[in-house]
Amino acid sequence: MPIKQDILQNLTCNVSTLSTLDLSNQQLTVADIKLLVTALVSNTHLVRLNLANNLVADEGAFLLARHLRVSELDVSHNHISDKGIKAFIENNDLDAINVHGNAYTFSTRRQLDKKTASNFKGKISKLALTLSALAQGRGQLESPWAMLPTELIFNIISYLETSYSSGRPLDKMARVIFNNISYDINQQKIFRWQSPKEKLFKAPSFFSIPRLYIPITNEQTEPKREGCLLNQ
Repeated sequence: MPIKQDILQNLTCNVSTLSTLDLSNQQLTVADIKLLVTALVSNTHLVRLNLANNLVADEGAFLLARHLRVSELDVSHNHISDKGIKAFIENNDLDAINVHGNAYTFSTRRQLDKKTASNFKGKISKLALTLSALAQGRGQLESPWAMLPTELIFNIISYLETSYSSGRPLDKMARVIFNNISYDINQQKIFRWQSPKEKLFKAPSFFSIPRLYIPITNEQTEPKREGCLLNQ
């Protein structure tokens, strides 16, 4: 059963409302996977893709591993061998993958779990750096961020929220930042991490390993100049 043309068209046009796509139980073959990855070449909005119970096999797995940029993927029960599952270890975007019902070794699964965990930690580190830079900018009177109310910042964060899980990691990180404020002798705001480790959220359904982001503690007594964090 081929993928519907309107779905491929929406993926090609990068429709912003299409962030989750369920193509399970469609008897999709390698030919369909080729059309799918072609449609996704310039797509930046698709986050979750369910391809469970199809006929992807190793060739389709190689294509998906090489070209997909989604965060969550379900390729369970797709006649994929250990070699095909190993291909996903080279993907730098996947942070949750379901490979149940395929033929793979314990070693391959362990490597895949480590890789997806590393991908996820990298994404969270970038988000934390962005929020930290934003917070530092808010502490400088000459910064345009200083004029924005905290409520508006949270509205922006909610709009940009990346739905890795129901725990809303961006919102929680932001609250860690904005709720940990001190002042220097000039009454300038200084934003610090108060806890050496913040457990931010629950793991998504595809993944069983708890995910933690360990923030870097800032020991300086003076606020950094605007933009310093961005240049590090």
